[in-house]
Parts: sequence; structure tokens; C-alpha cells
Amino acid sequence: MTFRKSDIVARLGGDEFAVVTMEHGRDNASRLIARLQANIKRHAARQHYRRPIALSIGVAHSDPREVCSIEELTTRADALMYVEKRSKQRPPLSVAIPELMVGAA
Repeated sequence: MTFRKSDIVARLGGDEFAVVTMEHGRDNASRLIARLQANIKRHAARQHYRRPIALSIGVAHSDPREVCSIEELTTRADALMYVEKRSKQRPPLSVAIPELMVGAA
């Protein structure tokens, strides 16, 4: 299982999704992303997909000491997702993976 029952997974439109999780910290987001990628790869292999499924991911973290709307978090995550997507379109130099999940830290 990729997500927990307490996580909120929502389709934003088209092929864009958001996950709201109460996990804390970037390490947990990285583990969640790795689990998602592994599960998608395993599913594609079982279904014998001819082409790999590509993901572009952006993560925004909230700080309970700062007021931030879900719209702001989504905008931050969306911007990071496009940074990652653009980095895949040209030869990588040394790109760190931006993070996906919109989370409350």
C-alpha cells in the first residue's frame, strides 16, 4: 500500500493528483515518493505496459507556526513539479528531485 487511510488523495484534474499527509519532514516525503514509484513500476510490469510511466513530483511542506492555505501549498508543490518536469526535458546536470506531497509538518 502506498498511502495510509489517514492520507487524502485527490485528483486535481487531468493527470494531476495531490496527496495531503500528516507525515513530518522531507525524509518521510522521500520515502513516500519512493514507495509510490516502486508501486507504479510494479503495477506497470504486471500489466505488461510497453512504455514506462513517468512521474513529475513536487512537495510543499506547511509549518504550523505560519498560516498557509491549501491553495498556497498546492501552488508551491505545482511549481516544484514543473521544475522537475522541465529538468527531465534536457540532459540532467546534477538535479536534486523536488518533492511532491502537500503535507502538514
